[in-house]
Amino acid sequence: RHLKKIQENLKWEEKRPIIGAHIRHGDSIVLQKPQVPFRKYAFAINAIREEYPEASTVWISSDDDAVADMKRSHLTEENGWGVLLLERIRVPACTSVENCASLTRMEFPFTYKDDERYGTEAFEDMFLLAECDHQVGTISSHFSVIPALLRFLKGHNSLPVYMD
Repeated sequence: RHLKKIQENLKWEEKRPIIGAHIRHGDSIVLQKPQVPFRKYAFAINAIREEYPEASTVWISSDDDAVADMKRSHLTEENGWGVLLLERIRVPACTSVENCASLTRMEFPFTYKDDERYGTEAFEDMFLLAECDHQVGTISSHFSVIPALLRFLKGHNSLPVYMD
């Protein structure tokens, strides 16, 4: 019921087909995993748009503070094309290990003042990704893999585009 309310507020059904993208950045830097540049996500999203021109909306799931700036730089909203971003608790932009030195492996991402809200938002994002018609993400992220599995259980047959 909660998820349906979010979808109603976003006018989800009117915007279908929707491309869902989980942008993993902050924790991949802190955990010293390879980080996929946003331009590569944008390239994959635009490739889906070319193959499925009726897919005019992308929903971005990310707790990266820089995702709104990246969206403006790499995804043009025009000709009926739209990008959805929900208000979320965001991680300060992590652009390098040095930039994130204050966040240790054990502390990240549990440094929020509102853990309950952060946890709720995480589950909302995973279930919303599972509701998308197409998906872009990283196979190294549970936030991409779990929604992909849920999508198959719901009968979706398009494979996710994994960036790693």
